[in-house]
Amino acid sequence: MKAKQMITLLVLAMFSGMCWAQGPASAMPAEAANKGQMFQLKDVKMARSGEQWFKVTTDINCHSQYPPLHKMITRVLFGKEKECSSLDSAMQRHMAEYDEVVSPTGFDRPVAQFEEIKVAFRGGDEKRFLNYHVSYMQLTMQDKESVQKNRERSMVYDVVHGKMLTLSDVFIPSVATRMKNETKKLPIHINMNGQSILIACKDNGEWKENNLVYHENPEIFTDKFKELVDWSQVDRRHQTLVLGYHTDDPIAKDGGPYYDAPKVEQAPAFIDGEEAMKKWFADKKNPLYTAIADNSNVRGMATCSFIVEADGTVTHAKVDKSVNPALDPEIAKAIASMPKWTPGMHEGQAVRVKCTLYVEINLNNKKVNVSLTQPAPRWGFGFGPF
Repeated sequence: MKAKQMITLLVLAMFSGMCWAQGPASAMPAEAANKGQMFQLKDVKMARSGEQWFKVTTDINCHSQYPPLHKMITRVLFGKEKECSSLDSAMQRHMAEYDEVVSPTGFDRPVAQFEEIKVAFRGGDEKRFLNYHVSYMQLTMQDKESVQKNRERSMVYDVVHGKMLTLSDVFIPSVATRMKNETKKLPIHINMNGQSILIACKDNGEWKENNLVYHENPEIFTDKFKELVDWSQVDRRHQTLVLGYHTDDPIAKDGGPYYDAPKVEQAPAFIDGEEAMKKWFADKKNPLYTAIADNSNVRGMATCSFIVEADGTVTHAKVDKSVNPALDPEIAKAIASMPKWTPGMHEGQAVRVKCTLYVEINLNNKKVNVSLTQPAPRWGFGFGPF
């Protein structure tokens, strides 16, 4: 298939898979950033325009050292003709347009008109990108009817290149053009984190959005945009979620990287198979029986995890979902005491593998049953399945 056809199909698939949501990119997680130099303004004023009084609420938290960021914010808030490289100056000019501005303290006149100005820093990476959400709302009374104006935008400031991100900055030309056409040239909302970027637009009052994960479609991003992304983090996430390969969690730091059992070519196995493992746990010589005999009647299933090392040794046994906290240490001890397993194999080598074990306990008859796959649920009231 030709490259142009592949890109066309990719973009069509991206937009056909868009989901409808309640709002733009604000729902997307973002890494924390050091806030650097911030312009902050949180205030409430009563402002008169002619005979009408407005309650003006301002809530601004914004980096102060980036003029292009301030220009875009003021454009969203007050219109293109009033954009300004200083948000502080723009706010002073805006409030000066009112005939009178006073403190709400002691103000006793009825107010039916409101103006709300919000600039929210939504996190990012101080050396790469900053996420912002800007909103403006004005409610006025005209001929005894309320008229509301709303403007809002989620946006990203590119710290590396000193500019606001646009579709053309993020995507290669053919993809950017297709996106602009598909979104009907509506105002675009952008939000990003270290793993993906969210593109959204508001169409007929409803939000349409698509979250693009970097490692899934790296070819659609421009080289300049790729400079904003820590690809080592992207690769690690890809290894963890897609390949099931863990390199930096506590278990990996204590013994080396490991795989999730479903992701290896050959999963670890109890010597002589799962039935032999069931018999090993069912043996009344198993120390777990001594432990359950000392507890009150309990029925349920514990979900446990453990590592089978490259030499077959069982380590890092723990109870992830408890059936009885008093039994958790004994269950973990029993798992850790299992004989060596046949190790997991991947790409021709024995590797560390994380396995899950379901331990079903019935203290009424001192019975323990285990399984490497989650058993089907049993329905009823203790008298067996329906």
